[in-house]
Amino acid sequence: MPVNVPPPPPNPPADANFVLKFTYGVNAYKHWVLQKNAQIEKAAAASGSPMAGWFSSPRGFRPLKLDPLHCTADELNCALCMFVREVRKPNGDQYAPDSILYLCLGMFSQFRLFIYMVSLIVL
Repeated sequence: MPVNVPPPPPNPPADANFVLKFTYGVNAYKHWVLQKNAQIEKAAAASGSPMAGWFSSPRGFRPLKLDPLHCTADELNCALCMFVREVRKPNGDQYAPDSILYLCLGMFSQFRLFIYMVSLIVL
């Protein structure tokens, strides 16, 4: 008679042992960017104006970048300002102000970790 062995538990996220779960902020930002880009693309298609409302730059218009680590300082500043104003819970409710701060602190924690890792590689 075969013995039923339960499958091993999935690997915990990278921040499982940290008090501040930085993945909450990063995931919320990525979800918001996907929604925002889809919203802007839909509005541009409806108005007939190509790329209306997207970030303007000397190289033309472009959508928000999904990974905040690949943004320039200006893009990140503008995107984070819009994120703080517009971010919503997955069910559509507004976040409490302290929750928005928590999301931003998580993102900044990831930025700091990334900068630390880059400095280790460069040395």
